[in-house]
Order: sequence, then structure tokens, then C-alpha cells
Amino acid sequence: MIFRALVETARHALENAPTIDLTAAVATQQSQRDRLAQVHYMTGLGALGLRRRDESRREMAECLKISPDHLGAKTALVELTGQE
Repeated sequence: MIFRALVETARHALENAPTIDLTAAVATQQSQRDRLAQVHYMTGLGALGLRRRDESRREMAECLKISPDHLGAKTALVELTGQE
């Protein structure tokens, strides 16, 4: 299924993601954080498609911890929690 492949691909990316290098330039750190946030977002979307709402909520929340301005994760989390 498409959603299962999305979750598996995102998890694989997460497992192979480089750790954020605190000595790296600010732009490099931001890029690493953006990629990591996107992986959590993709995992959350896949989980949502598989009707695993709790997992999706956790992944969207993790995305927002890393990237608080991620509009897709914010919107999905509002829908998942039914809150504004």
C-alpha cells in the first residue's frame, strides 16, 4: 500500500539521518532540522492514511518540536485533536 510505503520510507530516512552537528554552520543545522521535521511529517501522513491516529499525532507533534512553523503538521494536528 502507498501509506505503508510512505511510513517505511520515512522511517528508513529517520534511521539513516545524520545527527545534528552543533559545530556546523547555522544554515547547515537548519537544513538538517528541516529534513528531520519533514521525515516526521511524512511518517505522520502515512500513519494517518493507515488510520493510526495516535501514531500520526505523535509524529506531527515531533515535527512541530523540531520545526514549530511547519504548516502541514500544524494543520494535521488540529484536525487530529479537534482543537484550534
